[in-house]
Formats: sequence, C-alpha cells, structure tokens
Amino acid sequence: MGHVGVQPLRSVVVAASHGEAAHSRRAGRSTDWRTYVSEPLGVPDWPRRAKALASELADAGALTDPGWRAAVEQTPRHLFVPRFFRDDGSVVDGADPADAGEWLGAVYSDDSLVVQRAAVPGADRAWPTSSSTMPSLMVRMLEMLNVTDRSRVLEIGTATGYNAALLCHRLVDRQVASIELHPELAADAAERLGALGYRPTLAVGDGAAGVPDQAPYDRIIATCAVPEIPAAWIAQLAPGGRIVADLRGEMSSSLAVLDNTDPGTVTGRLLDQAGHFMWLRPDPDNPLRDAHRFEFVADLDTAETTTTDLDPEVLAEPGLRVLLGILEPTLSPPSRGRRDGADTWWMHAEGGCWVEVVDRTVTQGGPRHLWPTVEYAVTEWRRLDRPGRGRYGLTVTGDGVHRYWLDQPDHTVAFTNVVATRPDLTDELLRRQEVDQQARSFALEGREATDAEIKRLREVDRDNTAWLETVITENGWPGIRLAGQAGARAAWLLAQHADAKPELQRQWLALLRAAVEAGDAERGNLAYLQDRVAIHQHLPQHHGTQFLCLNGKDGLAPLEDPQRVNEYRATAGLHPLTDDEISTAWPDYP
Repeated sequence: MGHVGVQPLRSVVVAASHGEAAHSRRAGRSTDWRTYVSEPLGVPDWPRRAKALASELADAGALTDPGWRAAVEQTPRHLFVPRFFRDDGSVVDGADPADAGEWLGAVYSDDSLVVQRAAVPGADRAWPTSSSTMPSLMVRMLEMLNVTDRSRVLEIGTATGYNAALLCHRLVDRQVASIELHPELAADAAERLGALGYRPTLAVGDGAAGVPDQAPYDRIIATCAVPEIPAAWIAQLAPGGRIVADLRGEMSSSLAVLDNTDPGTVTGRLLDQAGHFMWLRPDPDNPLRDAHRFEFVADLDTAETTTTDLDPEVLAEPGLRVLLGILEPTLSPPSRGRRDGADTWWMHAEGGCWVEVVDRTVTQGGPRHLWPTVEYAVTEWRRLDRPGRGRYGLTVTGDGVHRYWLDQPDHTVAFTNVVATRPDLTDELLRRQEVDQQARSFALEGREATDAEIKRLREVDRDNTAWLETVITENGWPGIRLAGQAGARAAWLLAQHADAKPELQRQWLALLRAAVEAGDAERGNLAYLQDRVAIHQHLPQHHGTQFLCLNGKDGLAPLEDPQRVNEYRATAGLHPLTDDEISTAWPDYP
C-alpha cells in the first residue's frame, strides 16, 4: 500500500553497451547522458579526478571516514551532473566541446552545481530548484549520520542521485531509499544509479511524507532545507535512529543532528554550520517553499513611527538570527541600504508586516508590529550571554511541538509549532497580563506610586488571582499546550503577583514544576515563582530573582548559597548575577 503523495519509482537498469539506444530522450537536451558511459563513463581519467577531490575534502577536514572516502573516490560525479547552470543562467554542457573543460573542472571541484531552475510565479525571474550539493558539505552530513554496515537510510531529496550513489557504495543499495519531488529528476537519477548497478528504493512525492512503505529507517538525511522536522520523519525513524537535516528559517540556517531518545521524540543540537539548502517544497513546478506567488504587499496605511536605541548591526550575529527565526519564522533577513546619507534597514514578514529603521527612527506597519519582537529577541539573546548557533538544541515530539533549548535540554528557550487548545484562554491571559503591567507602570517607570495607583494595583491583583484560581481548578496549570507559549508566560506572571494568597502560590508552584518537567512550561518561570514562595516563607531564595527594600535600601533577598547562585541560575536559563549584585543580598530576614 503506497502513501498518499508518494509514488514508487522503479530503478532502470542501463546496459553498459556503447551502442545501446537511449531509453528515453527529453526535449531540449543536447545529448543523452549515457554518452558518458564509455572509456569508462566518457572521462578516462575520472578516477584520478575523484581521488583528487577526496584528498581535497580530507585535507579540509570534511572527509575522515575511510568508508566514505572510498565512496567519493570510486563514484563518478560527472555521470550525475552532465550539465549545470552558471550563475547567470547559461548552461555548461559536458557534451559541448566548448564547455568540456569548464564542465569537468567544476564537476570534480568542491562546488555546488545547479542542475534545475524554475520560473517564479508573479515575478520575471527563475530560481534554482535542484543542485548537486557542495561535496564537502555532503560528506560532512554523511559522516554525521554515523552509519553502520547494517544501517537503513532514507534520503530526502534525490536530486541528481550522486548522494544516493555514495550511500549505495558505503552500504548496500537495498538499504537505501530516496524520495524526490520532481518526476524528471527522479527518473534521471534512477537511470544514472542503474548505470552503476545500484537499485535503491526510489520514490516521487513530497519529501515531508518520507517513504513509509520501507520504514523504519536507522538514519534519515535531508538534502533540502526544512523550517521544522516533519512528524512523518520521526514516525519512520527506528528506535535509536538519527536525523541529519538543515533546519532553516528566513533568518538563519543550521545543520541539526537529532537522535531518537524516547518513542516519538528526537532531540539533539544545532551545529555551528549553516546548510543553506534549497527548500523542501510541495509543488514541483513552483520554486517557492509555500507554493505561493513571489510578492510582498506592504500595508502602508497603518504605519507608525517610534525610536530605538538598538543598533541594527547586531542583527548580523548568527546566534541572534537563530533566536529571531524561532520567534518570528517568516521575518526576512535585514536588507541594508542608503538614503539621504543615512543607513536604512528593511525587514518584512507574512501578512504585509514590515519595518524600516533609519538612524534609530523606526517606522513599521501591518497587522502586527515586528520591531518589538526584534528588540525582545536581542534582549533575550544578551541575557543568555550572546549564544552562537552551536549552543542551541532542539527536542521535537510526535505531535509536532518543537522545543528549543540552550546548552542543556532542560534549559528551554522557546517553543514553536504549538497550537493552543484553548485560544480563548490565551486571549484572556494576554489581556489580563496587559492590565497587570499597566497597573505596575509606576514601577516600570521607576517612580513612587500614588495612593490611587496602589489601590488600583491591589484590585487588579485580587481580580487576576481569583480568576486564575478558577481557571486552574477547571483546567489544571495553563501550560504551553493549553494556552500557547505567550499564554503560559502570562499565567506564570499572574501567579507571581498573587502575593495576597501565598498558600495558592505554593500550590501553583507544584503544578508549574510538574508542567516544566513535562516540557509544558519554562524553567525560568519556575525559578522566579520558587524564589517568590521562599521569601513569603522567610526562607533563603535559590536563584536570586527577588529583591527587598528595607529601610530605604534595595538588596537581594537572602540567598540559599551565594557561592553557587549563578550555577543555579544557569540551570534555569537566567543570566549570572554580578559580584556587586550578590554582595547586596541581605544576610537574613528582619
């Protein structure tokens, strides 16, 4: 039984006879690719060239495994790339004597070679849609798979078939499956693989679906970029299996190595190396990953102007771009220009949202403002000690939820792909959070509160506490799956400010701790509430999040262990306290 959208493709065996007629010819081809299958494969010295390529990759540190080195040395890349496109869109054809030298030099170099382009709907341009990947990147990813001789491997994105040939050489062809979106590319790859005697399982369809008929797989490698790990890949992964993929957003790209640690779950790290593969996409005739038209219509009617202290130069930091891509997946990389002698920065996102920064003046429009998210991301990134790409990790569960973490799996940074089961609850939590912050505006502004403001604050806290108590009684702790990440943060904030009911805070602390252990809440929020409960009980705080003002002097509430407080904070994802801040801690409660 086949999977919807996935069709099997039988590998075509091609005889080595020089005189054999072409199995099929396609319009627009200057020659059949099998003209290269001679003496041997049309390039007598290809083994020397392949060995030279392998040596280059080894010298660069990309190729260290003897099994993969043998595969590179003994696989004719030129067979799989009979022609490719230059950057200007012109074709280099190995069958054209005028191109032969350029073609052969490129094929056995460490370069990515574009082999297919497609017109972009809504624009007078064509974009690359398939390539033979840069060999150094290809072999790095193959080595990341950490295969054994018995591993069964699924490749997402057959393209030319060269990577599948390397897999077949290193393993056995019956252990290899590969899926390609474009039927013509898949057919060509099948014939080329057949010419080498390889008959892996090949399929045509959307790579997001995998190839379920041959599952489970010990390893899955994606030679295309994905914004998230498809649930089908996790479902088709064998226990203890591994996924290697380019996890990419509009802002950033990072190779990810994810291992199956629990049923229906993969976890691992992002590497400090970009992939920048072409997107996994659903439509073979449309080069855009969402199969839409290439157009952006800015909503200029809602433009608003403000100022910022943030220097947009910081947006070049790769680690910050990872975080921005998590928080705002469709946000474009900043486009820099000059106007009237000033630097300009432009970004946009889906829905007509846009922002332009000119000399610290921010103008933005659309249904939601983008700059607050940018400023929040920068603040968080700095709070987390400016992490680079390699400090981020990812855990993906079978329901599609992606939990990004930093350094250790229990240090959650953000969740994505979470669909709140109670969006009405989310909306109300966010509304109450806004009221909470408005009632505390005097504190945020650093001024003394008036009597009226104190009265209003107490009324807001009392109302929010009573409401939250009812919600928790009826639904349990409002975690990320129930209320989304923003809603879960708002629930914590209301609990944090329920100081008039310390007994409720103690009960909620236990619920929040259970939610954190279940991956349904953030550990940093737990640290704050834990310290809040401690000071209400006149106990020393663990994480150093709470301050006291005694006799007109501000200082940290007593610390459980001043020498280890920053160690505790690190496990909760909180930035370290300075020595001066620690020195302000009160030795005990009055």
